[in-house]
Amino acid sequence: MKNTGNRSDLSDTAREQTAAEWIVKHEYGLTAEQQDEFLDWLTEDPKNRQAYITQSWAWGEIDRLAGLQKTDHAPVNSNLFDEIEIKPFYRKHAITMSIGIVAMAASLLLFIGLFIFENTKQTPQTKESTSVVFNRIEKQQFDDGSSAILNRGAVVSVEYTAEIRLVQLLKGEASFNIEEDINRPFIVEVKGVHVRAVGTQFNVKLSDESVDVIVTEGVVAVSMQNTDNAGVGESILEAHHRANIEIQGESMDVSVGVIEEVELAEELQWHPVLLEFDNASLIEIIAELNTRNEIEIIIADPSLESIRISSVIWSDNVVGFVGLLDSYFNIDAKQLDPQTIVLDNQK
Repeated sequence: MKNTGNRSDLSDTAREQTAAEWIVKHEYGLTAEQQDEFLDWLTEDPKNRQAYITQSWAWGEIDRLAGLQKTDHAPVNSNLFDEIEIKPFYRKHAITMSIGIVAMAASLLLFIGLFIFENTKQTPQTKESTSVVFNRIEKQQFDDGSSAILNRGAVVSVEYTAEIRLVQLLKGEASFNIEEDINRPFIVEVKGVHVRAVGTQFNVKLSDESVDVIVTEGVVAVSMQNTDNAGVGESILEAHHRANIEIQGESMDVSVGVIEEVELAEELQWHPVLLEFDNASLIEIIAELNTRNEIEIIIADPSLESIRISSVIWSDNVVGFVGLLDSYFNIDAKQLDPQTIVLDNQK
């Protein structure tokens, strides 16, 4: 009689198979629908997360031994993995989860963007000490193919008609990438300031005192609107130029000038990017995140500074990062105020 194994073994085998399939799918890139499906699977059972960590570690070791550079892979059509037969990597011997492997596990979870604090509906918080909540930087796609990256807390209102594409920046900061349409100008309106573009890239920031416009590519026209809604004092900005418009008082003072490459990079450093760290200390990682975010992370216990982590982190995902520190390194993360996180050893 053929021995098919018990239900637990079959369940574990299926779980390992699914985890291996998800690893390959991540290599090719997930669609938004696939990412949602993946997060649902990963959060429905802790064993799923463990299976994914184990499979990822094993596949990473194979790649390392083969000399593969995973970060240099060219993008591949994500539909191709539907035709591939995936074989999971099965462990023949028990693996001891040393601190190095734990760090790799943390790295994998950081890379795929699974952070328990961002999805409280699926995975509720289990530790009262960690209650960090911040808005993520968002990308918004418009109907014409144009798009905007919204900095934390930014609010826009979009109105498209047959004659005009109008976006109102009601709060915060946003960068725009505009598809050309000579029949419909693209206008960003903020506090009576109109920023008009045909096909270009530019950044608009609203503060209490001023509106700041930076052009990274193409040309935009900046004008102020009077009570008759007519353009007044139009200024033409080319790439690597900026305009600062004072919005306090009765008159709007406009200052136009060149922005140097270094300053431009600093102004747009909030744009999300993948940061790769190879055996970096915690204090090094935090310094980089603090540079790229208005949120400041502070280490209260100096003994934590030397913790070594290898990971790939989205620069704006501060909540996810401190969540992994809490889960895998027993680091207590507390939100001191709306812009400050304090890290300490769990008592």
